[in-house]
Amino acid sequence: MELLKTLLFPLSWLLRKLVKLAIIFVLILVIVLACGNLWLPWAVKWQIKSKTGFTADIESSQGSLFKGYVDLRDLRISNPRDKFETNKFVYFNEFATDIKLGSLFTDTIVIEKIIVDVDNITLVKNAGGIYNCQLFTKSTVAPDPSNDEAKINGSENKSKKIAKEKVPKKVRLDKVLFTIKSVKIIDESVNCPANEIIINYRREFSNVDDPNKVIKTLLSDLSKYGLSLFIQTTFDSVLHLPGIEQITSGLIKTKDISKDIVSGIGNRLKDLFKKKPNKSSK
Repeated sequence: MELLKTLLFPLSWLLRKLVKLAIIFVLILVIVLACGNLWLPWAVKWQIKSKTGFTADIESSQGSLFKGYVDLRDLRISNPRDKFETNKFVYFNEFATDIKLGSLFTDTIVIEKIIVDVDNITLVKNAGGIYNCQLFTKSTVAPDPSNDEAKINGSENKSKKIAKEKVPKKVRLDKVLFTIKSVKIIDESVNCPANEIIINYRREFSNVDDPNKVIKTLLSDLSKYGLSLFIQTTFDSVLHLPGIEQITSGLIKTKDISKDIVSGIGNRLKDLFKKKPNKSSK
């Protein structure tokens, strides 16, 4: 019996160490999740700055990572100082996403709530003719997976690539609330006053089985204010969160909304810039 204990001692020692490590890992994970509202705003600000060059400020975070709930309050994103004279870009009263964590392991991912509550978005054209929304979107939207090399390799390589790709999951949106109070238009390339349009837009969706339905409706309602890029980028940021990014392969992509949306964004907004300062409501 003693001989058996001696022979099994290394294995027993290793198992005890592994159990201790597992307990420590779980405790660290619990602490990290419990303190999410402390470090999440910093992480979001760092991500925005490093990826886009835009700066962000977040007043508070009121979600619960244990429940898959992210809720950022008073989120302000500012233009890069070296590219725009105007500081403001977009101010969210609330930006929240609530994911049903158990659904991440099923064929249908359930997002119980998305709240996009915008107080104001300022669309700025700088002296070089570049728009802040265009610059921000260019930095955040994923690049087109198709490239010249793939085309050269032909259909054989494409077939192999498709075979390796996972089948996208379905997604259901239980509730989506999208509100925006006003849009301000500023053209820094000419000496003219800012044009602020009060729209007081509010749209609520429920039990949606395809995110494209929400995006298409918002584009139909708000593209005339130059907000197509903003809408697409906003939903891209939500639907590329860890664990649910796989569903986005079937979503509308910015380049597919309209062929001229990026290359011809100036044509889409030029009528707004030409208007005299006024206020209108919808």
